[in-house]
Amino acid sequence: MYVLPLHPGGIMLITVHGGLHADLNATYPVGKCDQESLDLIEATRKSVEESIAICKPGVPYRDIGNKIEEIIKPKGYGIVRRYTGHGVHKLVRPFSREVAVTS
Repeated sequence: MYVLPLHPGGIMLITVHGGLHADLNATYPVGKCDQESLDLIEATRKSVEESIAICKPGVPYRDIGNKIEEIIKPKGYGIVRRYTGHGVHKLVRPFSREVAVTS
């Protein structure tokens, strides 16, 4: 496991996996953060909530990725263009190579 010390003003990502990797995570401020960090946390939280809201059988990964980009891009944030989805497994990303956004 890779561990870094926490520093006031930083942000941390907590990933819960219980032995299986499934991307259940959240980002939190460490102490008092600058407004830029708080804006990033809020934009990512909103993009996760709104992308989850459109999830249903038959919705392509790219539609979910496009929803995320629709929220974060106007705020000046970017998206990893070739990030791929994955299943739930003991290994990190062992299966899917489905592209998550339109190129």
